[in-house]
Amino acid sequence: MAAPTVALATLLGGGFGAGLAVTARHLLDAELHLPEGYDLVTLLWGGGLALSTVVGLFGVAVAVPFRRARRGVPEILRLMGIRARDRREAADAWARAGWERKYLHRVVLGIALALSAGATVLVALRVAGVDVPPALDPLSGAGVLALGLLAAGLLRAVYTSATAPRHGRHLAAFADLVCFWPRAAHPGVPPSYAVKAVPELAERARGQLRDPERRVVLAGYHVGGLLAVMAAGRLAADLSPAERDRLGLVTAGAPLQWGYQRAFPAVFAHPGLARLYGMLGQRWRGLCRGTDTFGGGATTWRHQVTDGALLGVGYLPDGSVGPLPAAFRNEPGVLVLGGDHWLPDPMPEPTEARRWVAGLRRHADYVVDPEWDRAVTLAAGLEPPPHHPPPPETAGGAAGVPTSPPSGRP
Repeated sequence: MAAPTVALATLLGGGFGAGLAVTARHLLDAELHLPEGYDLVTLLWGGGLALSTVVGLFGVAVAVPFRRARRGVPEILRLMGIRARDRREAADAWARAGWERKYLHRVVLGIALALSAGATVLVALRVAGVDVPPALDPLSGAGVLALGLLAAGLLRAVYTSATAPRHGRHLAAFADLVCFWPRAAHPGVPPSYAVKAVPELAERARGQLRDPERRVVLAGYHVGGLLAVMAAGRLAADLSPAERDRLGLVTAGAPLQWGYQRAFPAVFAHPGLARLYGMLGQRWRGLCRGTDTFGGGATTWRHQVTDGALLGVGYLPDGSVGPLPAAFRNEPGVLVLGGDHWLPDPMPEPTEARRWVAGLRRHADYVVDPEWDRAVTLAAGLEPPPHHPPPPETAGGAAGVPTSPPSGRP
């Protein structure tokens, strides 16, 4: 992710400067002699706007509906016991979230590469002294418009986050991403909170575990799940076996597998996470929803429904990777596959025995779901992991699913 991020940052910085200068020239109606490259930069962003519009319309109007029509109602919704009247809405949400988890990073990478290629061509034309055809002049105006809309959108996001924090979720997610890494990687941002939070969290848990009668569960939602994983990894490497047996981990809606493992494989290494799962002895529980764009499975992947059972590949109790037993379905319709708890969305009918929230929850309200309490209980080691029947055998004697590293596919 380093190269496309630097390319986008460079083009964005140059684009804001050029767009502001070109806009000032038109507003002042003055003969401001700007560098010739300014018009080329706005021309580039005009092409980027056109490309982004085409890709966005294709994704929203073509790709996602086609994915929904091709797959129909996922069989997993029936396994969860989703009510028939809610299945269509849930299937649409599954299709959109699955498409975004699988292709959104590729779209961003493709646009970054296209803008970089366009910048290379324009630089070559500038060095060679070749004039841009007048037919492309409207793209320059579109570029100024695109940059202005982007700047206005960013300012609105900052204002909304300051005045109504509940509506600033997207900006908060971006800030979490930027400020997660040490300042050595990007000195122009506030200090990394992870450098402070992870050691302090680990030290606090270590102090609690000194009491042999106490159990500690590190639970994190969204990026908090990443902090909990890092703290658990630090603790698992240092604690004695007796102390480690009283340590558990719960992640909910964490963008660990599809996002951070992809973008930063040296930090969240696949073998290291498998080893951590084995060291915790199945006390790493991950809450996830198929309708959640940001948080997919944390410990399992390559999911498929075969003979009415949800199968997949994931981390095994011995710290290795391989096919998992068929998912266990508990009473509220949650499918427990390995360490992941796939929650039905929307939630089943309300009862007096558990909490309930109406409608699709997607990335919200994981703590409200009654499975949260059960996951914490399992992570604390107060209950044994669910008993699973053996996976169905295939001709080759395995579960019929590949054991390659995570792909993020729901």
